[in-house]
Amino acid sequence: MKRILTAAVVLPVLFVSIWIETPYLFVALAVVATILALGEFYNLAARIGCPTQPALGFVAAMIVIGCFVLERADWIVAALAALVMSSMALALGKPDQIKKSLLAVTTTVSGVVYVAVLAGCLVGVRMMPDSLTQPLTPRLSSKLLMMFFAMVIFADTG
Repeated sequence: MKRILTAAVVLPVLFVSIWIETPYLFVALAVVATILALGEFYNLAARIGCPTQPALGFVAAMIVIGCFVLERADWIVAALAALVMSSMALALGKPDQIKKSLLAVTTTVSGVVYVAVLAGCLVGVRMMPDSLTQPLTPRLSSKLLMMFFAMVIFADTG
């Protein structure tokens, strides 16, 4: 019942954010969803004993989303490289936990790649200007996102 109530509230907001002229409501929803999903990823990892560095992960996730908003996909590689280096430096700065440092780095970076880069791809689609496809398919980004979310919703059996 909780899932149905959540869907009844969230889906109309999601659909409006996809179809309105400005993409920034969708970006805001993607940021919130990314933060929640990354937090859940890190909580699940901590539950099975994997150390994480959530502060670094959340900052890197927001930078990755920002790269997609600014349409600078080349900066994503730099952001992930900076995350690996800073995460490794932070992990190696704790000599008492040196055995788990590689696990902490791997878990932190994997969460950003798995959650933020994939969410960023959706943001990148929404940020596509309609002028690229106007004569052929108006509002292509909105149609692609609707198709994606429809497939996810209909495939989620419960």
